[in-house]
Amino acid sequence: MARANSPQQRLTLCTSCNEPLLLDVQTKSTSCPGCNSRVITESMKIKDYVAVRHFKTANHLVITKKGHVVAAVRADDLEIDGRLRGSAFALRGIRVGRKAQVEADLRSTTLVIEDGAQIKGHMTIGPNAVPELERAKDFAAKRMPADRL
Repeated sequence: MARANSPQQRLTLCTSCNEPLLLDVQTKSTSCPGCNSRVITESMKIKDYVAVRHFKTANHLVITKKGHVVAAVRADDLEIDGRLRGSAFALRGIRVGRKAQVEADLRSTTLVIEDGAQIKGHMTIGPNAVPELERAKDFAAKRMPADRL
């Protein structure tokens, strides 16, 4: 197993209870030690229509130009180039592409909106918008270099 300060590991949060998780970068899913739930940790691309209650990954999520998601979405990083209806929470940042159509409440530390994007919903953006990260930062300070979160 790699050492905690190895560049082969990354820090994220459980998508259910926000417990900090230190993972190998190639991990696709894991069990949370805090709540015992399954946490999907692989990067995902949505290319079709998806309608579910919750769509979560503790990694990068891309909704492509042909993607259409009706759900509450949670990811570490979120890119929207297609359509999203519901809500979106991203730990690190959200990018809304120029042809994206978003009817969702958005919450993240950063938001990039390209010219031409259509957005309808409430937005909470900034370093204080994601208080869940404080626990992860405390965990990271003890276990890994600051640039890995």
